[in-house]
This record gives sequence, C-alpha cells and structure tokens, in this order.
Amino acid sequence: HRVDRRQRQMCIRDRDYVKSEGRQQSGRMESLLVSAEHGLVIIQHQIAQTVLELACDIARQVIRREVAINPVSTLAVVREALTSLGTESRAVTVRLHPVDYEVLTLHLRTNKSLSYVTWQVDNTLQPGDCMVESGNTTVDGTLGSRWKRALARLGMDSPLGDCLLYTSPS
Repeated sequence: HRVDRRQRQMCIRDRDYVKSEGRQQSGRMESLLVSAEHGLVIIQHQIAQTVLELACDIARQVIRREVAINPVSTLAVVREALTSLGTESRAVTVRLHPVDYEVLTLHLRTNKSLSYVTWQVDNTLQPGDCMVESGNTTVDGTLGSRWKRALARLGMDSPLGDCLLYTSPS
C-alpha cells in the first residue's frame, strides 16, 4: 500500500508539474506570438510608408517632366478651375507664369469658349502654376497647392520641392 500510495503521489506531483510547465510554455508561446504579430504590424506600416514615399518621389519626377515637356498641360488645370467656379457669365481672370502664358497664347486666342477670360502674366508664379479669380473667389492652381491637396488625401504632408526644370527669364 505504501508503495502504491507513494507512486500515486509521485504521479500526481508529476502530472501537476507537467500541467504547470505546459501552462508556462503555453504562456511563453502566446507572448512570442503576440510579439511577432506586433513586429509584423510595425514592419507592414514601415513598408507602406516607404511605398508611399517612393510613389511621391515618382510623382515629383512625373510633374517635373510634364512641366518641362508639356507646358500646355497647364491649360487643363485652368479649365478644371474654371469649371469649379462655374462662371461663364462673369468676369474671370487667369494669371499664369510668363513661359506658360507664352506657350498657351495660341490656344488662348483661338479658343472662343474662353473669350470671357482675362489672361494675365504673373512673374510670381512658377511654371505650371495658375491662379483663377472671379469676384471674391480664387482657385489656387499652383503646383504646390495641388500637390498638397493630393497628398492630404493620402494622409501625408510632404513638400513638392523644386519641380522646375526651367525658370523664368528674368
């Protein structure tokens, strides 16, 4: 009887020990898993941020190229601003950088649908910029403002920087 009792006690102690060790191991494994998941979330966030920054860098290059190669693209921005104002019956002033004004002059003179617009040269603007004004309303069509609005939609705030490949002849 004594041997059986001792063996049972040892078996119970061993079983309790194994249960206790199992719980501890399970707790350690759970802690490792939580730590790994947290690390994965951090890495995913860092990768997402890096991809967004890379996309911004690529967009800057595209803007540089577009402004340098196709200054007529500013006309699309002007039209979008005019549409947002909806002012075909009111006086509208569009201010452009001198180089853009020079390039767009042919388009401006031959386009009868824009006859209600007064076009002005503005040396304070950069190539690709425009300001559209009607009454007390101004639509800021500068590259910097358009860039800032686009990035705000992504929850970012990164300056456009120097996007110009050419400068005004001063």
